[in-house]
Amino acid sequence: MSLFLHAFSGIGIDDMFLLMSSMADAPSLTDASIIQRMKFMFKRSGIAVSITSITDLVAFTIGATSLFISIRTFCIYTGNYKRN
Repeated sequence: MSLFLHAFSGIGIDDMFLLMSSMADAPSLTDASIIQRMKFMFKRSGIAVSITSITDLVAFTIGATSLFISIRTFCIYTGNYKRN
């Protein structure tokens, strides 16, 4: 169960790294407002976040067709949880 929780919590971490990297490249708070920084962050990392979400979808779809019951169950459960 502990391994499952660690694997499950790592699903969205890649998007967080992309967003934080874009925020680090954004203009400083003295030069831009928070809203401008957020716009910069989403504009800069939006495509990459979309690509990582699509690869998650493909991976879970392929895993849901696995012959191994444990992998199939994990992929179905995780794919449904992430969607909700």
